[in-house]
Amino acid sequence: MSSNVIVSDDQYHMLPENQCLALIDNFKPKEGTVWCKIAFDGELCWPPVPAGTTVIKSCGILHRSFPGIDPTNVFFRTCSKDGKWESEKPGTYENPNGWTNYSLCLSPEMDLLIKQLHAGGIDSAKAKISIAKNVRFIEIAGFSMSFMTLLVSCLVFMFFRILRNERTKIHFNLFKAMLLQCSLRLLIFYDQKNLSDNNVSNMTNGIYNTPILCETAYILLEYARSTMFMWMFIEGHYLRSTLTVTIFQGNSPYRTYKLIGWGFPIILTFGWGALMVSHYEPAFCWWGYNSAPYFWILEGPRLGVVVLNFFYLLRIMYILVLKLRPNSTTALLWKALRAAFVLLPLLGIPNLLIILRPPLDGPVWLFGLWAYTIHPLCAFQGFFVAIIYCFTNGEVKTAIRKVYTDRKALRSMELLPTSRRRDRERGSGRVAELSVDVELPRINEVDEPIEPENGSEQVVELQQLQPTCNDVSESQHVIRVHEETS
Repeated sequence: MSSNVIVSDDQYHMLPENQCLALIDNFKPKEGTVWCKIAFDGELCWPPVPAGTTVIKSCGILHRSFPGIDPTNVFFRTCSKDGKWESEKPGTYENPNGWTNYSLCLSPEMDLLIKQLHAGGIDSAKAKISIAKNVRFIEIAGFSMSFMTLLVSCLVFMFFRILRNERTKIHFNLFKAMLLQCSLRLLIFYDQKNLSDNNVSNMTNGIYNTPILCETAYILLEYARSTMFMWMFIEGHYLRSTLTVTIFQGNSPYRTYKLIGWGFPIILTFGWGALMVSHYEPAFCWWGYNSAPYFWILEGPRLGVVVLNFFYLLRIMYILVLKLRPNSTTALLWKALRAAFVLLPLLGIPNLLIILRPPLDGPVWLFGLWAYTIHPLCAFQGFFVAIIYCFTNGEVKTAIRKVYTDRKALRSMELLPTSRRRDRERGSGRVAELSVDVELPRINEVDEPIEPENGSEQVVELQQLQPTCNDVSESQHVIRVHEETS
């Protein structure tokens, strides 16, 4: 550095580029003195300084304007003895506006990100940034469609009491967890877009630049993600338990499911949040928190859930193939495979890829393949789950048709003359006794326990599980998923 050091607290850095450049011609140094002129480095405006001076600014002025900034450090630029702003290499003057050293302001996470991003050169970094911007639009579209379809699905399950059996209650809770995550994602995306549309001198109040509110938003987001993973685990556990000999006897543990699905994530999120508040300080609004080691408090259980559900899926496939083997045909086996494929989004298996870290330091094509595959899977996951398990579900369509038929019959009765209506009510039909809100018996309710086959194979014969009151058993539902959704 030069011998003279100025710690600058001027207001030049607040000026936009056009106002900054307009001041260049107005500055007239004293006769016989050498100064560096006013300069704009692409981000901030720098004041004129005497030759041989290093100007230092606090990183705190960038703290709420750029992500990944450590406000405790400083950044600087140097004016040479010849009155020229120095370039990155000391003693060179390739750029008339000079070079500003922002490297000390970067948090460790941001520094690592930039190094990985520029591993293939500046052109590679620009291409990856362009890919990331395009993927963000896809994410917004995906989470918006997921939000709308999940909202309608939740309303359907709330309105039709006929759907309130054990299995659909679990679906309903998964939908609510996904809906909460989509809502928070879209809210944060909107705030980030609003932030990027405003430059440093024209910041607007939002989530990101509001202390406490920003951290709270990310805590809620991670809680929503954890609840989604827990309910995916419950889906897998319930389905496996329905297909094996451990069929629920008596009341199934729905309260325990709710405690696991909504309560356990509170413990995880609280522990993670407490560590972040007490130990994670390098960046405003916890930027880069998902790269910190503390994040594995949340990500570890999520990864465990996905891996466990993957083994559940293998077990379900084994049971289906085993039961179909005596009279197996290519068509039946292919139908079982398609049914298992439909279970993938319900059990969260695609999240196994989402948890993987992005190949930022790899070639552009590899990063593009990862970005255009993983992020749409995450964004459209709620949309696929809602379509498969609500909109195209045979049980839901039957319930809707029943409500429509019953209400149509009631309207027809109201239009009949009083005498004819009284005669029809005396008949066997008794349309007046039709009820839309019929509560179904609990799923898999059987009179007697089902013994395992020959005492050796811990599997219940799928054919023995008979439907009760228009509700198919879960094991038959697995085989018939494709039929119901076609």
